Amino acid sequence: GHPNTQQYQQTMQDSFGLPKGPTSAFWFGSDGEARDLFVRTMYGARTSLIVGVVASGIAVIIGLVIGMIAGFYRGFIDTLLSRTGDVMLAMPQLLISIGIVAACSSNKNGCQIWGPISIQPGLGLVIAVIVIFSWPYIARLVRGFTLSLREKEFVEAARSQGATTGHLVRRHILPNALGPVIVAAS
Repeated sequence: GHPNTQQYQQTMQDSFGLPKGPTSAFWFGSDGEARDLFVRTMYGARTSLIVGVVASGIAVIIGLVIGMIAGFYRGFIDTLLSRTGDVMLAMPQLLISIGIVAACSSNKNGCQIWGPISIQPGLGLVIAVIVIFSWPYIARLVRGFTLSLREKEFVEAARSQGATTGHLVRRHILPNALGPVIVAAS
């Protein structure tokens, strides 16, 4: 074992071998094996934070793109993208998520989708399921802001000066829509 193991266990256990409670050195105390509970909590939170941050980031990017396209171009494109988002919002997220994860986790080779493409169990699958059901919320919010902003005077002024669609989206619509998107993403 490690040379400090005995000293570590003596620090985290009382004279009867029972775990000690919180101290200034060990904020959450210790468990029955004399392990620091704060360190164990941080290791457990690491996976949750990775999944949350990555899934939220991907969902925000997808939602921004789809919402801006739907709100800026309107018409058939708006109807198609908005109805796709509505269908995703109407699905029972928890039931489908549990089904996908259970089906892909039961087989060690994952779920065969099409040809060589298969879904493997793990963090990637969890992130994908969260993203699939999260982007419509952001897209709906961005679409609403884009519809509102594209009719504002500063956008009309930029358009009258010959601004391209990309310029309008990058310089006028995206910066004004980021505030609510950041709040929704958090």
